[in-house]
Amino acid sequence: KSVVARRIVLEITFPEGVQPRRFLGRPDAIEGRTARIEFSTLAGDQNREVLVSCGLDPAKFDKQARLAEVSVTWDDSTGTAKDRQELNRKVVVNLTDNAAEAKKSLYAEVAVQAEIYRNADAADKALALADSGKKEEADAIFGSQIEKLRAAQTAAPAAQQAVLEREIEVLEESQQGLSEAGLSKTSRKRLQWNLYQRRNAKTIEPAPKK
Repeated sequence: KSVVARRIVLEITFPEGVQPRRFLGRPDAIEGRTARIEFSTLAGDQNREVLVSCGLDPAKFDKQARLAEVSVTWDDSTGTAKDRQELNRKVVVNLTDNAAEAKKSLYAEVAVQAEIYRNADAADKALALADSGKKEEADAIFGSQIEKLRAAQTAAPAAQQAVLEREIEVLEESQQGLSEAGLSKTSRKRLQWNLYQRRNAKTIEPAPKK
């Protein structure tokens, strides 16, 4: 895989009235009204994706809200600083009091991805509980997440149903490999693989089974 960009920096600035909460599935990268994430490299056939959760104060806006300004800077494949590139975009949404209209505007693909990132946060917590010998608490989280992903799967676009099924399989294997001593070696490896990809904002690829 050939590298096409190095030292990629994503910076998001939120205006007054928009409160950033957290990046889903990633360590917190928010300070005040600015969020910043860095990637060391990007390959030509590689995707990077991040989802950020934020709150909106409707009293600050009328019919339209500017959610954020996004800036991406990067070096070319050689890593030469003098050739650093930059791309800037504004994120704007329309506001409505009509619940049906708001629901209709929902991007199903993004909603599914958000659920997958939330699952990564919960699975990470379950892994920590399993490592500390809290089998029942870890098992409860795995079970709850399986139910949530099954519910999301019923409304997911066809292309994403397989992705959700893969996530569910990892959680079910984690449940089966759970004991008082923690997770089995195989279960831990598959779970950590998914968590690693989410922390690095990568599209999930199945971990090899052994």
